[in-house]
Amino acid sequence: MILIIGGAYQGKLAYAKETYNLKDEDICDVKEGLDLQKKCLYHGEYLESIDDILDDLKDKIIIFEDIFCGLVPIDKELRLNREKKAIIASALAKQADKVIRIYLSIPEVLK
Repeated sequence: MILIIGGAYQGKLAYAKETYNLKDEDICDVKEGLDLQKKCLYHGEYLESIDDILDDLKDKIIIFEDIFCGLVPIDKELRLNREKKAIIASALAKQADKVIRIYLSIPEVLK
């Protein structure tokens, strides 16, 4: 598994397409539904859980927007959602063979 993380509008998808030779038909936008037949899962922060699908993610490229940095929301529900997403991202990073952070379209290999 390859996990690509970074803030909004930092060039994560463009990096993945160029680096891993992805075409639009290779990419599942998780906001629109989960298709594990696709090679790349875009908007991984919309995954509700990975417990049941972790084995299916081993050969995937997952693009995950970094929503767990910056100001902590005052609203309790927003805080809990943010924490849940951070837990999922951490679990993905632990299982990933490679973790890449994209900042200003510049890749930084973390793992």
